[in-house]
Amino acid sequence: MEIEKYFLVNQFCVSHEVEYTFIESLDQIGFIEIHQIENQDYIHLERLPILEKAIRLTQDLSLDINELEIILDLLEKIENLQEENKLLKSKIEMYRNIISD
Repeated sequence: MEIEKYFLVNQFCVSHEVEYTFIESLDQIGFIEIHQIENQDYIHLERLPILEKAIRLTQDLSLDINELEIILDLLEKIENLQEENKLLKSKIEMYRNIISD
């Protein structure tokens, strides 16, 4: 594993003022994955945006972990639907161009 692609969990907790147990909870529900490298816990840099989103949602809306899991799951589904919608729109545009030629 290339350690440059990971962020130290303890450092993240300090900088974002969150408990380590919160990070563990997100790992348990599958939204992030904690990796052990050289006896220290890390999270992949790609997962930082979802982790920061989870913190904001939890703090702003006073959510517990179960409520957060539902909201994160719904947000992920919305993002997937938006991507699918974008793909379908581009296909429709392509077919329109073929028909109009």
